[in-house]
Amino acid sequence: MVRVYDRPAKAELIYRLCVALESALKTEIPADDAARVSLVNRGKYTGDRSGIVLSVHADHPLGYERGRYDHTAEGTPREQQERPNQWPPESLGGSQWMFVYGGIEIRWVLEGTPPADAIEIVETIKRRIKHVLDTDTTLHPLQDDYGDVLFGLKYYGAYGYPGGGDNVSVDAHWVDFTATVASRQPR
Repeated sequence: MVRVYDRPAKAELIYRLCVALESALKTEIPADDAARVSLVNRGKYTGDRSGIVLSVHADHPLGYERGRYDHTAEGTPREQQERPNQWPPESLGGSQWMFVYGGIEIRWVLEGTPPADAIEIVETIKRRIKHVLDTDTTLHPLQDDYGDVLFGLKYYGAYGYPGGGDNVSVDAHWVDFTATVASRQPR
């Protein structure tokens, strides 16, 4: 069932994704779990970075140039050689399509945690995020008052860089996602 919201579908997705991540990675996780996040934030976070902070971005701030994303997850070919047959708009019901390329930044500063132990923590967090994206039924489909329908939310990449030394772990990793948005052509 498609639910209609007064926010644009992309904004509603980010709002709902933050709520789902807060629940699944903080609220429902025991306080002594090393992979429990401290904060889930919409957009760029500029506050205190101690603990584990998730920032959910509607538009990936690092960009998607030079093929740094997995285009197979988009689900539809983007270039002529990927789809030799061009379908007329009528065959798709007169729809227009766009893609939302977002990212979830995982960043932390953990004192008392050696960088070698951080590998298990970051992989656990990434797997929990993937589980939310794959299974949370509140995230899609979404339809806004403008007629845009957001669906096909996919997890499709993770990259990042570790840092730190001794018993301090500093990490920044990204979990990327894409969603498809369709809207009817007005004429």
